[in-house]
Amino acid sequence: MSETGRICAYRTCWRDADHLLCDMHQRRLDDELAWLARQLPDLTDYRINRAYGHKQGGGKPNGGSAPAPLREQLAVLLYQTDDQGYPGVEPLMYEWARSLALNVRLEEGPLKLTQRVKDCYRLMECPATPVYAEQLHSLVRKLTHFTNGEDDDMVIYGQCPGTDCLTQLAAPKDATEIQCPHCGSRWDVRFLQAERHKRIVESGWKATQPELRNALMGLGIAVKASTMRSWIHRGQLEQAGENTLSQPVYRLCDAYHLAVKDLDEQPETDVWKLISGKKGTSK
Repeated sequence: MSETGRICAYRTCWRDADHLLCDMHQRRLDDELAWLARQLPDLTDYRINRAYGHKQGGGKPNGGSAPAPLREQLAVLLYQTDDQGYPGVEPLMYEWARSLALNVRLEEGPLKLTQRVKDCYRLMECPATPVYAEQLHSLVRKLTHFTNGEDDDMVIYGQCPGTDCLTQLAAPKDATEIQCPHCGSRWDVRFLQAERHKRIVESGWKATQPELRNALMGLGIAVKASTMRSWIHRGQLEQAGENTLSQPVYRLCDAYHLAVKDLDEQPETDVWKLISGKKGTSK
C-alpha cells in the first residue's frame, strides 16, 4: 500500500502510487518520451522523405498532405488525426504542452514539442498526463514498425485488417504471406495489395505533379515527367484545384488509373476478385 493511499491514474492500472502514476507507468512514460525524441529526426527527415522519394531535407509534407499511400500511415501518425479520432505525434504533443501551460506553437513541429513536454517539470503533476501517456504508448507501438528494418528490403502494407488491430504490417518485397506480430493473424500479400489499391481508388488525396510521381514511385510505378504533362495536355489528368502555394494539384486516384491501365500485368487491380480469395486466419 502506498503511503498516500493513492491508485495509479493510468486508466487500466490499479497499482498503488505515491504520485500521479505508479512506478511502472512513470518509467514507461519516461522511456517512451526519450525514445520518441531520439527517433523523430529519422522519422520526420529520412523516412517521411523516402515516402516522397526525396534524397535529403525534411519536415512536414506541404500543406499537411499525406505522402505516397505506401507510407501514408506514417504521415498520419506524425502529423494528423486518424479516422478514429486518435491524434498523431504533433497534435498530441501540442495539446499536451498546452495542458502543461507551456507557451508553444503548432509550427514548432513534433520534435520540439516532444522535447518541451519531456522536459517540463510539471509533467507528473498535470491531471491530463495519464490520458496523454496512454495515447503516447499506442503511438510508440505503431511507430516502432517504421523504425525496425530497412525500407529498401521491406514493403509496408498499412494497418492489419484484423478486428481491433491497428498494427502496421510490413514484409520483405518477395513475401507471399504476412503474419501480424500483434494479433497473430495471417494475410495473403495479394489481399493486402488489393486493399491498398482500394484505398488509392477511394482516396481524395490531391498533389502537384512531382508529388504524384513520387507517390506512384512509392508503389513501384515509374512515370516520367513528360508522360504526366502529356496526360494533362490531352485532358486525361484533370486539375483538381490548387494548393496553398497556388500550384495546380491533381487526384492521385486519377493518375494511378492512367499509370496502370496499359500495364500488361495488373494482379492487384481486380479488387473484388482478390478480396473474395483473401486469406486472414487467426493465430
